[in-house]
Amino acid sequence: MAEKAKKIPLLMKVLIVMWAFAFAQGSQFADQYQHHLAGHVEELKHQLSQMEKALDISFFDMEERLAAFKNSSNEELAKVGKFLLNLYQRFISLQRAETALHDASTIQRPFTFIRHIDFDIAKETSRDFTWGLPLTIDALVFAILGAAAGCLVYYLIIWFWKAFKALFDKKSIE
Repeated sequence: MAEKAKKIPLLMKVLIVMWAFAFAQGSQFADQYQHHLAGHVEELKHQLSQMEKALDISFFDMEERLAAFKNSSNEELAKVGKFLLNLYQRFISLQRAETALHDASTIQRPFTFIRHIDFDIAKETSRDFTWGLPLTIDALVFAILGAAAGCLVYYLIIWFWKAFKALFDKKSIE
């Protein structure tokens, strides 16, 4: 006689779906973050191109020239140089992050995202974040991880419940 298949408890099903959906939002957030990042990189590229024309320097020796401004004995010129050098260095940093995110594989993407995150852009992304159900391989990987987390949460709840119940059963016997 075949044994009946064990039913999956409703709480476990709910937790699996909730956590899978929540983790899939990680992929959604990373996509929206990447769009914001690309916008920042393009804006900085535009500003640097304007600066390149105004200062009559090539992009390749820009960091060297801006460092010279920064090290100027004229205090005002040094402040402007410091600002422009920071702008240039931010552009390089964000461009590297954008390239790394773009080139990352599905498995590497969450770790690459965390390694290269810019908190100002992440904050901006969170303000504009739109919930959704992304239908990508990335989202599927995130959702599977979320489903596993949901199972883990279910078993932790059950374990704590049994421990809590056992604690009060002992006290009622005494």
